[in-house]
Amino acid sequence: MNEHREQQLAEIYEQLLLMSILAIRNLALAMRVFIDRDDHLVAVVEVNDAKFDELELQIDEKIVTYISIYGPIAHDCRRMLVASKIARNLEQVADQVKK
Repeated sequence: MNEHREQQLAEIYEQLLLMSILAIRNLALAMRVFIDRDDHLVAVVEVNDAKFDELELQIDEKIVTYISIYGPIAHDCRRMLVASKIARNLEQVADQVKK
């Protein structure tokens, strides 16, 4: 696999990791909002939710670009589909945390 292709995969995985970390942080903040009744933290959780929406779109764009440029084989296609589904699920977690 060439270096540029590997770099694009690494960027997708790094963004998924960032989404995962943000999801954990947002959930912890939401729990603090519930326990401490801190209205300031509510605003932070809402702002973070917008970041999830943006990250999900960025990941999907990178996946579409990767597939269109490299025409990957089945193994890579499965990895891209899983990455997209993970991003979607993490974004849904953020939506639930916001509620």
